[in-house]
Amino acid sequence: MPETARSPDAWVVSAYEVPLHENPMLRGRWARILDESARGLIVAAGRLAPGEDSGWHDHPEDEVFIVLDGRGVVRWRLDDAEHEYSVSPGSLFYKKGGISHAMRAADDGELIGIGCKV
Repeated sequence: MPETARSPDAWVVSAYEVPLHENPMLRGRWARILDESARGLIVAAGRLAPGEDSGWHDHPEDEVFIVLDGRGVVRWRLDDAEHEYSVSPGSLFYKKGGISHAMRAADDGELIGIGCKV
């Protein structure tokens, strides 16, 4: 992981420099920056190519996804209804654990962001 400062208890890293890789559970490219060993906090960087969809998925953790760059839509299923909302840089998408959700990048650019789960 590229870093500018590191100690066991505090560090700094650029989310744009984290090496991303394919994930068998999601489309796009993703990498965990911080995992459950940090008192249950999970932080990951992600990138969807233009027009790419993450695919529907769910997980037990509550999550906030922060859009850093690009535009797209987030979708979630709740109370037998599907919801969709446009996102752009600065958007925060929150959902409780167990809620099925997906993201799609706009056709004209990547969607880049940080997901935080606990």
